[in-house]
Amino acid sequence: MKNRFVALIFALFFGGFGLHKFYLGNIFAGIVYFIFSWTGIPFILGFVDVIILGTMDERKFNAIYNHKQYLTSPAPSPMVTAPSPVTTERLDVLIIKTCAAKAIGATVSECIVATGEDPQKVKETIDALCRKGFLLPDNREGDYAVVYRPI
Repeated sequence: MKNRFVALIFALFFGGFGLHKFYLGNIFAGIVYFIFSWTGIPFILGFVDVIILGTMDERKFNAIYNHKQYLTSPAPSPMVTAPSPVTTERLDVLIIKTCAAKAIGATVSECIVATGEDPQKVKETIDALCRKGFLLPDNREGDYAVVYRPI
């Protein structure tokens, strides 16, 4: 898991050499920053990266830089932690708000990014909300993707 604060520190102090790019997994950009560090341009770009990383929301950072870890991490064992009703209710609320934020509804992928939760858990919650009558599945015009709209 990548840490936004560590990336921010790397960009602040070593941004001109591309260390933050290496840390975030963008090896090609890191090499380009390092090769052209003598020009000073990567130092300016590193400062821009400091501003971007400093103002970036934690969820957005995780969606961009930690998405592979979220998708490949094993699901927690039910013996270790049992979900509390408050957590489930909060996920329900986030999903409904995400679907209501767009006039055409939201896809499962958009709900996963918005909540930052495990994809399987989000899909199960969306299915439960559809069964309870809170969400209505529909097809988006143009690409016919399945979207969910609040009723």
